[in-house]
Amino acid sequence: MSQANRFPTTPALLSGDACPCPQGPGTHAVPALLPSDGGQPIRVPRPQRAIALPAPAAEEEWLPPLPCDISEGPSDIMVGEAGAHLVQSRLMRWGLSTHAAGPGTPYDVLTEAGPAVGLIRLQVKTTAQPPRGRCYRFRLTRGFHRSPRGVFAYRAGDFDIAAFVVLGLDRVLFRIFGRPSFSATPAEFLAADAEKLSLRRALAGLMARRGVMPPADL
Repeated sequence: MSQANRFPTTPALLSGDACPCPQGPGTHAVPALLPSDGGQPIRVPRPQRAIALPAPAAEEEWLPPLPCDISEGPSDIMVGEAGAHLVQSRLMRWGLSTHAAGPGTPYDVLTEAGPAVGLIRLQVKTTAQPPRGRCYRFRLTRGFHRSPRGVFAYRAGDFDIAAFVVLGLDRVLFRIFGRPSFSATPAEFLAADAEKLSLRRALAGLMARRGVMPPADL
């Protein structure tokens, strides 16, 4: 067959024209027959049909899950560690150097508050539970119910300042060591500057207990 008879002599189909095949018009795109520079039509390859992708799933469906929310977890140790780290984070943000205490000590965090105050021992009590009634309630006791020694009270001089953490609110309040329990409403935890103000009041009380005159900015 000659080169001139390889293609039909009917007018060339332009890309996007309806397909004259038996399947009916508009069923798929057709290759265009366009004239070449030599006057002969050339066949343009058929464009690839777009593949319809499924709609992306909601983000929560494909993000990797976490083991559990800490408020739902069984580990009191993890709750306590989270509270101690929160206290250290706050103190460091306020310019105080902090260190985690060793195991078995009656306090959780050590911080240096300057030459006027000196070294401070903080006991951290943390809750991941909602308030009971109107308040979050804490008891200053040591040990665990299933441990050989059980639960027992702190002695005078075991630590200097108590830090009470509510993980659900991401807040902490500080009190000088004295009473065996503490309670506060969510509003008291969330009040403006409550965290820093409670620490300054606790430092002032500690300085008075140690016989040191607190500076004017406390």
